[in-house]
Amino acid sequence: MLTEAILLVGDDRELLSIEDLLSKEGFQSIVKAGTAEQALCYVGQQVFDIIVIDTLLPDRDGIELCKEIRMFSQTPIILIMTGPTDCVKLMDFSIGADDYIAKPYNPMEVVARIYMQLRRDRNNRAMLSEAIVLHSDYKFVYVNPAGLDLFGVSSLNELIGRPIFDWIHPDYTGIAAARMKSLYEQYMISPRVEYKVLRADGSMIDVEVIANTITYNGVNAAISLFRELREPTQLKKNHSIFTEQTIQESEDMYSRLQRSLDQFSRDLVGVMKMSQLEQRFVKEVQDILQVTLVSLIETTDNDDKICEVIENDKGCSLKIGEVKGKSYLLCIDEEIDFLKTPALKVWLETTSRYVNTLFDNFLLIGDITTELERAIPRQVAPTWLLRLLFNLSENERRRLSQDLHDAALQEQIILYRKLDLLLTDQDIPQDLHQQLGQIAEGLLDVIDQIRIACNELRPPMLLKAGLISSLKTLFDFTQLRSDYSIRFNAMQFKHTLHENMTIGLYRIVQELLANATKHSSATEVHIQLSSQGERIRLDYEDNGIGMGQNWKEESLTGMGIYGMRERVRSMDGIIEFFSSVNNGLAIYISIPAKSDTE
Repeated sequence: MLTEAILLVGDDRELLSIEDLLSKEGFQSIVKAGTAEQALCYVGQQVFDIIVIDTLLPDRDGIELCKEIRMFSQTPIILIMTGPTDCVKLMDFSIGADDYIAKPYNPMEVVARIYMQLRRDRNNRAMLSEAIVLHSDYKFVYVNPAGLDLFGVSSLNELIGRPIFDWIHPDYTGIAAARMKSLYEQYMISPRVEYKVLRADGSMIDVEVIANTITYNGVNAAISLFRELREPTQLKKNHSIFTEQTIQESEDMYSRLQRSLDQFSRDLVGVMKMSQLEQRFVKEVQDILQVTLVSLIETTDNDDKICEVIENDKGCSLKIGEVKGKSYLLCIDEEIDFLKTPALKVWLETTSRYVNTLFDNFLLIGDITTELERAIPRQVAPTWLLRLLFNLSENERRRLSQDLHDAALQEQIILYRKLDLLLTDQDIPQDLHQQLGQIAEGLLDVIDQIRIACNELRPPMLLKAGLISSLKTLFDFTQLRSDYSIRFNAMQFKHTLHENMTIGLYRIVQELLANATKHSSATEVHIQLSSQGERIRLDYEDNGIGMGQNWKEESLTGMGIYGMRERVRSMDGIIEFFSSVNNGLAIYISIPAKSDTE
């Protein structure tokens, strides 16, 4: 039997299948709310372990309900999205949702996401070293696991509902009562103070306490953080030194991490060869870790674990792949001061796992390509091979997007919430407080860049909302980051596309916009998608600087145009280029329509 409390908010008929699955899984405490107001009432009366909200509610937008709940509760929230408009809203981090699922959905996927969030929430709570106490009317309402350890009890039942004064030394009850009275009467953050706390076994410990007023069940309550003082006199000095060191190390790290995640994810979109992957990975390691002697080597008889940093007398190594008895190692042959910063070591191991995900398939693709080159010298690759390569690439992009969302993104959100909690410490000097605020803003940028990277690697609504809707979302987002306007016309497009055709056309438009941003200097871009009999027509025109006399030869080696040509060819299509200096660029693509109904 599972004791976690779950709140389901939405239409009772749509949530019935989810409720049935949860019941079969053993969840005993499942509450349903049909409206936003009913949900707020339940949240104010009961502590839930997770909340699932359908954004389409009869009395209020579910996203607004999520924001309101997040103002007073950190309970994990999963949003069930109703369309591409909601997907665009997710780019705003202030929503506060921990995960989302798009309609139509599989109820089993919702249950799997609930399990994942519950597991992550349990891990996050276990990570908190400070004892956290929620109290109202001078009585315990909730105590986290660290708080149970501090008071020397084994379960919440030993504290919930009991007066806090029973656990405070009599010499300090007067101070504690005055502080809590002030917290209950007005919204405030109380300064740090030291108490003596009585534990369940009768022993006493010194603690420092910081408290903050919150609203609970419609009345003022308070959250207090208890930290044990083993050496009270030295603690504040050590705390200040540690804070300064943390700021110094974190500021540069998050700045480089932001650039790394953004650029690395963008470059992976165009990576089609093993050599490109190796060069890009080595460059990223050199830039982020600020090392020079970095190389990739092939060896045998290596028993190291995949993506685990191994220190040696020269520096360190890390295995990124193993195929047919051969191991492929990333070697750093110089001093490894960066390993003293745990976050950088985790970054190296995590980035290596992303590379490892692509590595095995690239080796397989390389073997197939070599065999084909030997079998059909001086001939272009057959279209079936191109389709295979693009399908493998899309599978890896989908996996990488999921890994980024479930690992890197969630870790950054946790770090941000901890940093936000640290900013409430009134004893931090003003200049350090400002620097912490700047780091928090930078971390929000990192989170935003990860969300953008996930969306570019695998647009979440592409297959569900369709090509036209997804392209409009792409155009809206691109215009926020570029200097040109986009005019899009799809009035004459009538075909229904299968999955590969939808993804292929979307990737072509992505590459067209990337080239326009990097090279065109255009102020206007026109894109038209239309149906012409049994063919699909995609037209692109801009008013940019165009291409030089040798543009046809240059396009054969440029990854952007070459990639477009090969993708069009994989769909048995035709692509034509028209350009001259200062007269813009026109690209016309015609592809056989392969409808699901044909």
